[in-house]
Amino acid sequence: MDVGSRSTEWPGFLWCTNPQGQGGWVPEAHLDHSKGHGVMRCDYSAAELSVSLGEQLILHKLESGWYWASNNEGMSGWVPAENVELTDEK
Repeated sequence: MDVGSRSTEWPGFLWCTNPQGQGGWVPEAHLDHSKGHGVMRCDYSAAELSVSLGEQLILHKLESGWYWASNNEGMSGWVPAENVELTDEK
């Protein structure tokens, strides 16, 4: 894939475009890259998850200031960590 600019708002993410022309932000940790080209190290989705105040989430991993999370309806996507309040509830 083609590797473009680095996010100024979210360090650790690079703008990438696949051979089909689809672009999205990709965590640099998920790429082997040099000179504007890269290869993914793992499967990846750039989907963002819309959330509501008070909604409970299952947090799967934290990457460069974003959580990969799932909601109670089974939808998954990235959520900015600054929008998540961690609690001890189970």
